[in-house]
Amino acid sequence: MFDGNELIEFGKIDLSNEHDLGERLFKIRSLTKDMINKLKIDKVILEDIYMDGHKVNNVQTFKTLAEVFGVLFELCVELDIPVEAVLAGTWKSTLGIKGKTRPE
Repeated sequence: MFDGNELIEFGKIDLSNEHDLGERLFKIRSLTKDMINKLKIDKVILEDIYMDGHKVNNVQTFKTLAEVFGVLFELCVELDIPVEAVLAGTWKSTLGIKGKTRPE
């Protein structure tokens, strides 16, 4: 999370105890909504999704990410918050992150 150009919060949501996709999506939506309200978020930027057409084993991951993306996009519409999607390379470049891994 950024306030202007200042990084104020980061992390990840632990869903290791949730095995049902519907429950995972519900938890992601609920926790994100709480964070948006708590921090008074005025714009959301989501990492856009893409599928490497040459890797068939990525289809399920792509579908799951598409569902998460849809849930978060719909939440922003519900809350009347501007939302846009950017490719991973774009936001990583903007933040000066190089390579495929980064500390969380």
